[in-house]
Amino acid sequence: PQRLEEGSKPGTRLGRVERKRLTMEEEKKNLSTAALIVGIVAVLLSLRYILLGLITGIVGIVISVNARKNEPAGNNMATAGMICSIVATVIAGIRFLALIAFTMILGAGLALL
Repeated sequence: PQRLEEGSKPGTRLGRVERKRLTMEEEKKNLSTAALIVGIVAVLLSLRYILLGLITGIVGIVISVNARKNEPAGNNMATAGMICSIVATVIAGIRFLALIAFTMILGAGLALL
């Protein structure tokens, strides 16, 4: 097998070592990809289900932090996942606080009757 030297042209054949190195770099992005997917799902869940959105957002933040520490190759995806997870957590938190405030106002109004 022909080895790919630094500065060689794209489209040349890769040797076993280079193929293995490329697959290892691709595998290093798995956690970052998971962080991004969990972040997007968290945003969608936070719009409909408050508690699931809050839990998924927190899990997404934890996964994103781990991905940013351990996978420098997928740093952009991990950052995007972290932003999505933070947005989802904020949305779910605001909706949760609004629900509590509405319940208190409704309870106080019913107590006056």
